[in-house]
Amino acid sequence: MIWRRKVKKQVDNLQAFGERLLEENNGLWEENAHLKDEVAVLKGEKKRPVFKPSRMNEEAGKADKAQEEGQKTAQARWINETKQDRATGDPLR
Repeated sequence: MIWRRKVKKQVDNLQAFGERLLEENNGLWEENAHLKDEVAVLKGEKKRPVFKPSRMNEEAGKADKAQEEGQKTAQARWINETKQDRATGDPLR
């Protein structure tokens, strides 16, 4: 049982080390992009363009919401139509 604790501790240490490496790597990628932009400006070239988020995703989200609302209302209608009095079994209207 002691070896399991040691193994778990080593796995946790490796996981933390991996997370630190990922964070450092992401930071280096960002710094590299910034330095490339700076070099381009010093050469007299343009910076990389900054892209706005696509509006297509927003429109797709609106369509999904409308479809979900339609499903919800259809489900609500079905539930209301099929409700019965638990005591008598008579439909509730």
